[in-house]
Amino acid sequence: MEPTFFGIIVIAAGAFLWRYSVTTMLCFVMVCTLFGSTAALYLTALGNSTILPANLALLFLAAKVLLSPAGRFSNLAESVRQNGLLVVYCCFGAMTAFVLPHIFSHGIYVAPLRTVSERLYGVQPVMFSSQNITTSVYLMGTLLAALMAGAAVRSERNWHLFLSTVIIITWVHFGFGIADLVLDKIGHKEWLAIFRTATYAELDQEAFGGVHRIAGIFAETSSYSGYGLGLLALNIEFWLRNLEPKKTGAAAIAMVFVLMLTTSTTAYVGLAAIALLLVIRILFTPMQLPVRKTIALAVLGVLAVVAVLALIVFDKKSAAFATELLLRSTVHKVHSDSGLQRAYWAQRAMDAFYASYGLGVGVGSFRSSGLFQAIAGSTGVIGLVSFFGYLAAVLKPFSRRSHITQAFGLEGIGAAFGWAAAIGLLPVLVSGGSPDPGLEFAVLCGTALALSGAGAALRLRPTPEFMRPAMAASRSVGV
Repeated sequence: MEPTFFGIIVIAAGAFLWRYSVTTMLCFVMVCTLFGSTAALYLTALGNSTILPANLALLFLAAKVLLSPAGRFSNLAESVRQNGLLVVYCCFGAMTAFVLPHIFSHGIYVAPLRTVSERLYGVQPVMFSSQNITTSVYLMGTLLAALMAGAAVRSERNWHLFLSTVIIITWVHFGFGIADLVLDKIGHKEWLAIFRTATYAELDQEAFGGVHRIAGIFAETSSYSGYGLGLLALNIEFWLRNLEPKKTGAAAIAMVFVLMLTTSTTAYVGLAAIALLLVIRILFTPMQLPVRKTIALAVLGVLAVVAVLALIVFDKKSAAFATELLLRSTVHKVHSDSGLQRAYWAQRAMDAFYASYGLGVGVGSFRSSGLFQAIAGSTGVIGLVSFFGYLAAVLKPFSRRSHITQAFGLEGIGAAFGWAAAIGLLPVLVSGGSPDPGLEFAVLCGTALALSGAGAALRLRPTPEFMRPAMAASRSVGV
């Protein structure tokens, strides 16, 4: 095991923050998720596999929780109970990594998780490798994140700090995207490469017409966009519930702006899905969105349409270029080398599911393109039922409290985290390479369950000071 410069920084920061609250350490983990392509540790015994900063910071969070009042047995037991289906999914998935590759060794051909060939349709037989170990470790880290987040939330409920952290992370992610674009224009795009030290393939970021594809400090633009969509979902849900509406609204608009500049298929499909889902929720669920917020969303939509029509009328050349760029990033992407390769990866994942009779071939055994296919091919029917059952438990789609944006108290915030977790999962449902839903997803889910599932124990608590202005604003139906 070899720590990197960034790993030393994470260790030093974790040691410094030890004196502060459990929520502070949870926020520290969230900040570290910004560095999704940065190595904190190299595992030399596993072929230089990498541990990311967020996973290293998670160890500090776990230690802080276990050595504080948040680590009481009753609190941890409740967290395990609420995240029971995720416990089943992650533990079963970790077991498959060590068992199933031996059962199906050399019997099924799949796309390797770590690229070893430049061929478009390169495959290799299923076999046990260091990637099975690494992916199982990440999967258990995801479980640990959900359990520790739930325990921390139930212990302190300091949401003013957490909300502020989300807003700061959003602006930093936005800043890295703009910096990537500016540095490319002045010929110094390699400056951000110092953050891309994890063993992930860096892809060519040039799009149609020489347009630079924004990747920020991530290895590729789809990863940058996927992370940004999760932040966008969080800010929208907070804005809908009148939690720091000016700050979260501005952060959401900024994120939409930079995602539109990425030329990423993930970004465009994700934005369209978020917009469509928001319209459906407004029209067909008991959302009870204040009139002024509905008008604000409608005005933004009209302004976007007017801007597009103005571009078509007054600058036809730019409009034609933008149309061609959009088509190449979406409709035509299906027939590109990247699109064909991703479709092939997804197909091989489903082939593994059928060839293994619904059992799967083990997490870390192959690369997919889509979380559903990755789960099916890796953990089979058991993984699919436990994971999507867990997602339903987090979102609670048939509960009225999950939809009402004017619900007062901590349960309303829990619903916001639940929706943000579900919406933030959209990018990996399209392009996820492994069955690990990610540490960010786990933190949001653990938080949502801790708040919305706490019942009377939470409602008997006095209203937190920072919630009172939001509740008053909600009653006055303000933006």
